[in-house]
Amino acid sequence: MKRSWIILFVSLFLVHVVESLEVYDTDFGEVKLKVDGDMVYGYYHPHKNGAFLLNDKGNDRYSGYWVKDLSDVSCKSAKEGKNGKYSHYWGRLELIAYDDGNEFRGHWSYCGASPQYTWNGKIRSNTNHSHKQTSTWNQKVEEVWNTTWGPLKIFASDSPNYWVGHYKGNSRYGKYNKTIAMEKTSTGGWEGRWVRQCVAREKRCSSKWAAPDGRSGFCWGGVFGRQTIKGFTGFYTECGSRRRGTSQGGDWNGTKR
Repeated sequence: MKRSWIILFVSLFLVHVVESLEVYDTDFGEVKLKVDGDMVYGYYHPHKNGAFLLNDKGNDRYSGYWVKDLSDVSCKSAKEGKNGKYSHYWGRLELIAYDDGNEFRGHWSYCGASPQYTWNGKIRSNTNHSHKQTSTWNQKVEEVWNTTWGPLKIFASDSPNYWVGHYKGNSRYGKYNKTIAMEKTSTGGWEGRWVRQCVAREKRCSSKWAAPDGRSGFCWGGVFGRQTIKGFTGFYTECGSRRRGTSQGGDWNGTKR
């Protein structure tokens, strides 16, 4: 009998297994799935509280929506996401399970448009943890860049569409104690967030943001840019702003060493 996501997860909940998650390597990095009744919950991109909610439509087909704190298209309406928080950054998502649930293939969109962008994944480990689980972020340095905000160390990632790095900033804020987490957009650009600890009497954001490496603080903002032949060019903002301007941030450019 084929193993379905629904049967697998419901049986684990009945015996109160806490870590009842399937881990998949996907086009958007690590995704963790859990099921409750006819609903499938997915978690990804922890730096943006990425999540999706799918309904079992039968015949290994699942339909619903994804949602996260920040994306490159803002919708008119809002959807409920992780921890009950509503966001205007969401879209439709449709998946089909293959190979007894060990693989899925699907498409997603922005807002209420018909799904058209690919989102595929394969299982990495099962709920009894017979496979070693690894994080999308790890300590192995893959590249070092010279940037507007000092040297940037980019760590190895299990997805070409997502990476995490540490940067120095200026001497006032110390050494490699600031984090940047970026993902590739559907238009070929890159966007994400930076975060560091605030210094005395510095203006703070109204909420704290936590990066996937565990660093968190009230001093954070967005990063938006594109790769060039010699490096990257872009800008940063403060807190949740996406607007470029002197009072909102400034340039953030770099070249690979």
